[in-house]
Amino acid sequence: MVVNLNLGIFYLDMLKMKSRVQLTWQLTMKDEVILENIKFADTFFNRLIGLMGKSKLNSDEGLIIRPCNSIHTFFMKFNIDVVFVDSDFIIVDVYLDLAPWKISKIYGNAEFVIEGKAGSLAKLKKGNQIKIVKKA
Repeated sequence: MVVNLNLGIFYLDMLKMKSRVQLTWQLTMKDEVILENIKFADTFFNRLIGLMGKSKLNSDEGLIIRPCNSIHTFFMKFNIDVVFVDSDFIIVDVYLDLAPWKISKIYGNAEFVIEGKAGSLAKLKKGNQIKIVKKA
């Protein structure tokens, strides 16, 4: 039964992938830009790959993985900052300088995760409210 459900989700994600335009977004908090260039991983394959295979990430770049309530850094080549966020854009938890080959806790109330270069999300704290806005 679980396999069939996962296959259904897989095929729905495949349908979403057709010729999508990748927009660039910004992460802000109290009108301060935290990350200038954010991309979304909201399909099965994009969530599966995430930042694996990248050799580096610039300090102004980030990735939002949604839906997501837990992450791992298997096969990563560099440390990252990770922020778990709920549906009201309130930060549930923050992992700073998370090394490769680690696993986070599962956060039942997290809707998505923001990943950035180690040190790039250091200003964000549990309980802060953030905004994700289209880059002008």
